[in-house]
Amino acid sequence: MTWTPKYTITKEIIVFENQKYYDIIKYKKGREKLTEEELYFGKSHDKKYLNYLKEKYQMLYKKSNNKEYQKLEFIIEKILDSKK
Repeated sequence: MTWTPKYTITKEIIVFENQKYYDIIKYKKGREKLTEEELYFGKSHDKKYLNYLKEKYQMLYKKSNNKEYQKLEFIIEKILDSKK
């Protein structure tokens, strides 16, 4: 699955401050194809941020048994495995 927004991401950084993560994105007008992974988690692929999200989704899945959290966890694993 890909999606083409009306903007192109020119820079993306993940900031951890006050015990929270922030995804800061700089963009410009244009077209860009994004993968499913990029749509969900951006283009930065910050390992600390992704591991934090993975743990959070694991906990939420255990509490709710909602398959969407499990799907997101698998997408994160796919991203992390591709960066090894």
